[in-house]
Formats: sequence, structure tokens, C-alpha cells
Amino acid sequence: MSNIDEIVGQNVQRMRTSLGVGREAFARDRFSSDLGYSRHVIYAIETGTRHCTVTDVLALSEALDCTVADLLASSDPVMLADDHEIDVAARLRSPDESPDARAWSYFESAGDALAEARNAWDRYVAAMDAVRRRVAKSPPLRERIERMLAKRLREHAEYAVELFEFRPPDEFEGYDAWAAANPTPGIVTARDALDRRALHPHLWRARPRATSSRENVRPSETAN
Repeated sequence: MSNIDEIVGQNVQRMRTSLGVGREAFARDRFSSDLGYSRHVIYAIETGTRHCTVTDVLALSEALDCTVADLLASSDPVMLADDHEIDVAARLRSPDESPDARAWSYFESAGDALAEARNAWDRYVAAMDAVRRRVAKSPPLRERIERMLAKRLREHAEYAVELFEFRPPDEFEGYDAWAAANPTPGIVTARDALDRRALHPHLWRARPRATSSRENVRPSETAN
């Protein structure tokens, strides 16, 4: 396992070589003369025999036109002492970019999405209940929804034929059966309005509502 000076040296050598520059030219042309870099110093850095200071790392990053993170990059843990290793990649990553931070962000987004879904479901249930009540009393409305459902089933199946070049097999049971297995929101809504229960009852569909103060009492309190 390498120490941090060896990691810096390996990265410096790799990037210098990719530039096609020798150590002497690199030391002469890429550093300010008052920094005192020579080909011998560059050799010591690249072989890990020189303990790199902060000044070295910053000067090298400027000379190679790279970031400090590029110089410290290592896919393996690095030894800081005989019995202490460190994950350099994790230390260079900002807190907001860590896997845990990203996962937490997804967790919060999932909660927000579920809250929106719950509110949308409540609106759907309230609207559909009103539709069903009217459909039960109005044959013309039922017939209108049935005609619309038949049209959507036909259009949906015809769309699949055109899009996927679908050819009905011998056991094909018709538009209605195919669309039932691959429904669109419009088809599901129409079926639900006709009380065919296109959507299965959901936990949120019967959210508990307190009708008296007694119902808000906790079980432990009613036992006393």
C-alpha cells in the first residue's frame, strides 16, 4: 500500500509523461525559478522519496494545469502512518457529493413525491365518487362514458399495432382484453367511473376520520 507522497509522485509522473515533457524541461519551464525546482527534485517527488509540502502540491498543480484532487487521486486507501490508512477519494469529496448525502436527497424527494401522490389520490377518489353517484342515476351519462371507453380501447390497441407492428396471434381476445392488460389513464378512469373497479382499493382510499373526540383517545387512555 502506497503512502501519500508516493501517490502524488505517481500522479505527477503520469501527467508529466502525458505532456511529453522531460524532468529537466519540466522543472525549468513550468516553475518559477525562485521555487528552486530542478530535475533532481522532480525525480525525488515522482519516486516518492521527497515529502511533499503544501507548497509542492500547489506548485505542481499549477505546473501541470490540474487540480490538487488530481494529484492526490487514488483508488486505493493510502497510508498516513504504519497503522493508519485513509480513503483519499472520500476525503476529497464534498459533503454534498457523498453517497449518503445523495441517498438522503433521494429519500427526501421520495417522501415529497409520495405526499403529492397521496394528495392526488384524495382528489381522484373525491371526483370519482361524485361521478359514480351521477352515473348510477343517469343512463345517458353511463352510455356516454361507455362510448368513450370503447373508443379509447380501440385507439389504444390501434396505436400498439402501428407503433410495434403488432400482429394479433390466434389466441388474441380482442381490443378490450389487450387494453385491460395495458391500460392508459383514460381507460382506467372510464372503467372506474362505470364502477368496474379498474383501480384496486388502496389504504388511502379509506383514511380514518375522527367523528368525535372519543375517537382521538389513545388505546392506553381508554384502558384506564
